[in-house]
Amino acid sequence: DDKFGAPGIDAIQNNGFPTSPIMATLLDGTKIYVGGEFNSAGNNIALWDTQTGQWKQMGTGTNGVVNVLRKWKDYIVVGGKFTLA
Repeated sequence: DDKFGAPGIDAIQNNGFPTSPIMATLLDGTKIYVGGEFNSAGNNIALWDTQTGQWKQMGTGTNGVVNVLRKWKDYIVVGGKFTLA
């Protein structure tokens, strides 16, 4: 949906196949978290707030690729190939 996409987050064509920098998603109420390898909406992790219709950066992000997002109690747990978050 063009309302959800953002430059650097959208899937692109690579040798005729769509590829995406998004590697993980997490739905939490009205919020959608995405992780991967991008820096346009945030540094490898971003939040789409369905109430405001905008991307929000999560803190300073990570210094590497985000591969997994999970909710644990009131926390969002992030895993991947990074050393700072």
